[in-house]
Amino acid sequence: MVLNLPSKPWKKVKAIEQTKGRFLLLVMSGLKDEADFQRMIQKNFEPCLGQGDELSQSNWLDRSILLITQDFDSFQKRLIFQNVMVELAN
Repeated sequence: MVLNLPSKPWKKVKAIEQTKGRFLLLVMSGLKDEADFQRMIQKNFEPCLGQGDELSQSNWLDRSILLITQDFDSFQKRLIFQNVMVELAN
């Protein structure tokens, strides 16, 4: 017998490449407050950073944070394990 456990809710993020290696991440999922936003950064984004990657300029009002990375594909793949779906905008 196979048990189907309910899946965790997925969070949605839009990534906009500003310049090569610099991405503005916009959180599209509903967040209750700034503390919830900061928890998402700490629990979902920070564990996915690779060597040399950096998060900066978090902005609760825009629900955005700047990601600096030379390997966005790896960062995006690691987010899957955090139940975060990324839409890459042009």
